[in-house]
Amino acid sequence: MAKSGYKKQISYYHPLAFHAVRTFQFLSSGIVTAILFYFVYRLVVQKIALPWSYYFLQGAGLATLLYLTISLLVRCCRTINPIHNLIVNGFLFAIWSAAFGLLANAMRGTITRVCTKALWGNDTGVMVCVRYKVLFVFAGLGVVSSIAACLVDYKARQNQLARGKYVRANSPKFEENTAYKCIVVPSESQGLYQ
Repeated sequence: MAKSGYKKQISYYHPLAFHAVRTFQFLSSGIVTAILFYFVYRLVVQKIALPWSYYFLQGAGLATLLYLTISLLVRCCRTINPIHNLIVNGFLFAIWSAAFGLLANAMRGTITRVCTKALWGNDTGVMVCVRYKVLFVFAGLGVVSSIAACLVDYKARQNQLARGKYVRANSPKFEENTAYKCIVVPSESQGLYQ
């Protein structure tokens, strides 16, 4: 039977760290995107203008989900190049950081207050307050998971560079004899299987 010519390339990523970070990225961006779709739907139905910081945060969430999906498909067939992944995750980190900063600035009064009927008027107001706080937490997790993804990519890049590094002999002054020494093969008269 002939062997298959397909050979999976070597991955430089630690599997547990790689998949854990990507899972947190997926969850945080998915939850942020879902909550923002809900808010956008409610604001459009009530014909209220959308805050422009929503667009920025929605873009960060959708860009992360899109990149995670594309890189998952690439990873099925090939290994992911750590330097390309580091560049993209660095860009996503910049987007998440800016979006989180805009969200924190826009919601600074909401985040520090308790969600009660006395402050928010009714159950719908309390529900909106709670969702704002959940949005804030998961946007923060999006920033943290983007930082973690950059760190995992950096470590994988170091592993990639170390893989082809030349390691010198033990003696730095070249005093050690590193000449090839052949193995003495017994003659046929001595016999191998006696």
